[in-house]
Amino acid sequence: VIGSLVDDAIVVVENCQSLMLREGLDAKAAASKSMHQITGAIIATTLVTVACYLPLAFCTGMAGMMYVQFAVTMCVALILSSVIALVLSPVLCAYMLKPPRERPAAMFLPFNWALDKSKGAYLFVVRLLVRRGILALAGLAAAAAALWFVSRDVPSTFLPKEDRGYISWFCRLAEGQSLERSIEVTDALHDIVAKTPGVQSMSSRCGSNGMWGSGENLCGGWICLDHWDKRKSPELRIDALMDRLRKAAKNIYAGEFFFSQPAAIKGLGGSSGVGFNFCSVSGCEPEELLEAVDDFLARLRESPLVKSAVHGFTCSTPQLELKLDRRKAEMLGLTPKTIFATLQNKLASYYVNDFNLKGGVYQVKLQNDPDFRGGVSDVESIRIPTPGGDSVPMSALGTIEYVGGTRETMSYNKMLAAWFDVHPAEGVSTSQLMDLVESLPKPKGFDIEWGAVQLQERENEGQMLMLMVLAVVFAYLFLVAQYESWTIPVSVMMSVLFALAGAFIGMWLTDTPSSVYSQLGCVMLIGLSAKNAILIVEFSKQERAAGRDIATSAINGARLRYRAVLMTAWSFVIGVLPLVFARSAGAGAMRSIGICTMSGMLASTFFGIVFVPGLYAVFQRLRERFGK
Repeated sequence: VIGSLVDDAIVVVENCQSLMLREGLDAKAAASKSMHQITGAIIATTLVTVACYLPLAFCTGMAGMMYVQFAVTMCVALILSSVIALVLSPVLCAYMLKPPRERPAAMFLPFNWALDKSKGAYLFVVRLLVRRGILALAGLAAAAAALWFVSRDVPSTFLPKEDRGYISWFCRLAEGQSLERSIEVTDALHDIVAKTPGVQSMSSRCGSNGMWGSGENLCGGWICLDHWDKRKSPELRIDALMDRLRKAAKNIYAGEFFFSQPAAIKGLGGSSGVGFNFCSVSGCEPEELLEAVDDFLARLRESPLVKSAVHGFTCSTPQLELKLDRRKAEMLGLTPKTIFATLQNKLASYYVNDFNLKGGVYQVKLQNDPDFRGGVSDVESIRIPTPGGDSVPMSALGTIEYVGGTRETMSYNKMLAAWFDVHPAEGVSTSQLMDLVESLPKPKGFDIEWGAVQLQERENEGQMLMLMVLAVVFAYLFLVAQYESWTIPVSVMMSVLFALAGAFIGMWLTDTPSSVYSQLGCVMLIGLSAKNAILIVEFSKQERAAGRDIATSAINGARLRYRAVLMTAWSFVIGVLPLVFARSAGAGAMRSIGICTMSGMLASTFFGIVFVPGLYAVFQRLRERFGK
């Protein structure tokens, strides 16, 4: 926002100073004349930029929430900045600007020399393009072709990965392992983590984790990393630390370890990987689902695009199965309900009531002491009361056997399903990983259903093109109303291609995937590049209205607005540099929008403003030739 807000004030101050230098006016006269010249341009640029952002306020979904915040913030800020530029900036110019010196201070001489030299080269190219419109159209076609080809090679993702300062870890031992063994494995991992540089502390819990649920053989927790200021070297970044911990955990011959980077935004998924459900469409037994998911997991791990993959389904959890002899129980007058209720009271827990004690409310639950529910013999010795007042042991009513079964059964849309969590390799985007998951062969009767975040990413893939088209159309219609012409605004909107091409080339060169943030940056570039083009076209239009020929008008517009356009462009580019080199919390989002907007603005500065006068001359000639 800061980079965008200073544009209008820069235009006012620069134009006042230029009038004082060229025409010898005092500050008040220059401010008055300046506002007659550029008021229309400031209003037009504000309306165009607001028109670009306004469609974002009507988006829905997870991405729509970000779009709405961005659109409302930008629109309100830009309108206020335009009001300040039209009301306060000329007053400040009238009272604060001083007549220019005949010879500038020595510290400004190198800057002025570089500016004059660049302006001379700029005007040389502008004259060439204005007089040979075919070259301007060829440059426009080259920008469109570059945008088309490069945009296809830039991978996409919903949100860029973020270093949130901690790593989640999960461990699953072999089925049947005890809680004591899980504690030993946790202690072994703690010793490894304590010797790892870049790690501050580790927390753990045994008996459950967020990946596989609850069980004696499960453990997990979090590894808190040092502050970002202490982890600036590449080997201390979160990806490198996760790779080091994975390799070290392989020396613990106990079970399966899984290290996960938290989701970029809390609440949008459990990790920064790709999550999906492997579903049985036609219905199957748990053993068949396990065989299918194991085969699919092996195929995923063979791909070089996958760093780690895991699923949370198992069918080998040791369980006790009671085979009740219902005929014998009926002969003794016992119903299954009585038998199962007794087992519930003895082995699990049965809620009775509540009682109050010292201001607290407590529950009363029935359950045998741990010493009387520790093995199969304890279950077999449980006595079941009969209607006659006697009791019989459980061993007289059936047999108890060890079996393997599922710990948890998950359904997705009424289908038996297993949850997968897959993390991409370095440099691989989530869209590439999702394409891989969809392309792998799946057994007949099984299919993939994306998780909530991935489903939003798939729905958001085509939204970028729609948003940019809406931004261009809205901006074009506002310019049509401003200039009362259908052709003059075309030269303004065509300059947007240079900015968008530069944005995608910058993301391609830096391996930055296209995300929600870069989409916002592209929409911002449409407004910013259109603002620069409007400043040139507005003055060219005024020169043409004064009776000068089209070529001279286009060249004069470029010459008069060169300094102002450079000031607004470079102020924005320098303003986003901290985002480009961000390494702290939220750096993924900062780099995504920073690289996109900086590279796009550089392309708009070096190429867009060069071709705008030539495009204006082309479309102005077409308008006057066919408009009559």
